[in-house]
Amino acid sequence: MRIRCSTVLLFAILTVLVSNAPDAIAQRKGEYLTEGEMNLVRDIRLIDNRSQVFLRIADRRLVAITDPAGPTGDTRFMKYGPLPTGSIIELLDDYRRAVEELMIKLDDEFERTGMTKELRKALESSSTEMDRQIGVLVTIKGRSSGPAFESFHRRAVEAANDLRDGARAALESAP
Repeated sequence: MRIRCSTVLLFAILTVLVSNAPDAIAQRKGEYLTEGEMNLVRDIRLIDNRSQVFLRIADRRLVAITDPAGPTGDTRFMKYGPLPTGSIIELLDDYRRAVEELMIKLDDEFERTGMTKELRKALESSSTEMDRQIGVLVTIKGRSSGPAFESFHRRAVEAANDLRDGARAALESAP
């Protein structure tokens, strides 16, 4: 009986590990920003400008997924350096991380300063940009399949929705 319970427990643990293997394998550790992006993040302190940097960082992952070889004549990305590279799953995870980091920065700013005109501007631009980026994420849905892709895509969409909805709620509740 003891061996049977241990076997069942081991089988259950292995089943959980194997079912989560695609997520664990695909999850990158460490820094997700390119060198150019890190330099911009370090240099820019005002929350309205900083939020623009993180919105562009997130958008660059979407561009890298949707059209990595397309024309990059748009000067808005020049100072960020080359587009990030990686699999679609890695880029979606990096997208989610950028959006979540922006949410943390917005929350921290509110805790420190309350609602300022700079924070209001950051929240307004975040809300508007997330509407656009959610639209892009919807188009990405058909580019791949499989449980790992679906999981990372869902997390990216959830992060974008959380940022948009949180920004709107903060704007509505602030005087």
